[in-house]
Amino acid sequence: MQRLCVPIRRHDTLLGYLWVIEGDDPVAGSDLDTLLHAVDTVAVILRRDGLAEGFRRGKARDLLRDLVSPHDQASRERAAVELVEADLFVGSEPVVAAVLTLHGDGQQLTDEELTVLGTQLERISSRFSQRRHLSLVHRGEGVLLASDKDPQLSNRELTLLLAEAVERISSGLPGAEPFAGTGEVVTGLDAVHRSYRQAALAAGLARTMGGLGRVTAFGNLGVYGLLARIPAEELSADSIPSGLLQLLQAGARGEQLACTLEAFLDNAGDIRATAEALFIHRTTLYHRLQRAQQWTDIDLASGTDRLAFHLGLKLARLLGLYRTGSCPR
Repeated sequence: MQRLCVPIRRHDTLLGYLWVIEGDDPVAGSDLDTLLHAVDTVAVILRRDGLAEGFRRGKARDLLRDLVSPHDQASRERAAVELVEADLFVGSEPVVAAVLTLHGDGQQLTDEELTVLGTQLERISSRFSQRRHLSLVHRGEGVLLASDKDPQLSNRELTLLLAEAVERISSGLPGAEPFAGTGEVVTGLDAVHRSYRQAALAAGLARTMGGLGRVTAFGNLGVYGLLARIPAEELSADSIPSGLLQLLQAGARGEQLACTLEAFLDNAGDIRATAEALFIHRTTLYHRLQRAQQWTDIDLASGTDRLAFHLGLKLARLLGLYRTGSCPR
């Protein structure tokens, strides 16, 4: 059995190959002319479809860019309508946004980094159903929009795919420090900008704070998601209670007392739970808390003091003034 391979070209661009099983007799004469004419027709169709698909993808990226615009509500609403009307995205399902970053200082990405980031976004997108995903590289970050009701993929699987992308980028791009964040699920395309902002915030906090993992959901940020919304110019050490700030600046001993105090407040003042979390005896815990009160003038019997110092400790972590993972022994 013989096969004939005919390249499909359009304006010197190779689009593919057509394989023909010839049987006992080779294709020749009028049959060959018919075949070559068919190949020319296929080339026109493939080229047209390729251009059409490229146009659709470009349009989808432009509309996604408008969709995550932080200030132009009219553009967001128009983009949401146009995506559905152009049959580029389903319009009746809740959606979620994800952000993938390579650097934390807003530096411009190299051509290689842009290529790798785009490739990873495409790899994730390929797991979704048609019309249930959009992606683009925007202002040095990768942005992904996905339906939360895709029968092929769940929100949890999206997190796993992002983790895989982070791992691939880390191993393939020396110098890159990828982090990813996901926002909350929103009910419609016109609310995507909110999920996008949350995803960007989650990725940024994971990078600056540490301890949150390379892929972080906004819903897991807790109080940090609230504190990070305070304008940057208002976030400073001056916002932290002075006694607590002195404690944090007092070296290892101060760190130990601050960590103990934070564990106590995290556990809502439960002595038993705090001692177990710190792997210390209750007597040791009482002693440390007494020392912390003497040092900071906090009144642990006061709900107002507890709230102020608890928020102060979280703010200190957000500012990078306090990064202890486990209490010094």
